[in-house]
Amino acid sequence: MKQDVLQGLRFQGYGPRSLLDIGAHLGAFSQSFLQVFPDCVPTLIEPNPFCQEDLERLPFEKHAVAASSENGKAELFLTKEWLQSTGTSLYRENTAF
Repeated sequence: MKQDVLQGLRFQGYGPRSLLDIGAHLGAFSQSFLQVFPDCVPTLIEPNPFCQEDLERLPFEKHAVAASSENGKAELFLTKEWLQSTGTSLYRENTAF
């Protein structure tokens, strides 16, 4: 999300106390969100094990799990060319990409 959009929300009186960042990747969204809403407390959700080292450097609550409608364990599909890809999913890619 662009900073000007976040600033616009702040100007309209939006003042979140918490942020649930599902698919946090490396935490960039949460960090930019906190630049506009510094009192907000983020919780980061990111299942990709190749992102965890970067996320551990951040002082936020983190959970290395995938968001799903079902409990349990599942296979996580990654992009071979970029293990920290934002395309990590519980679903196998079904396109030419």
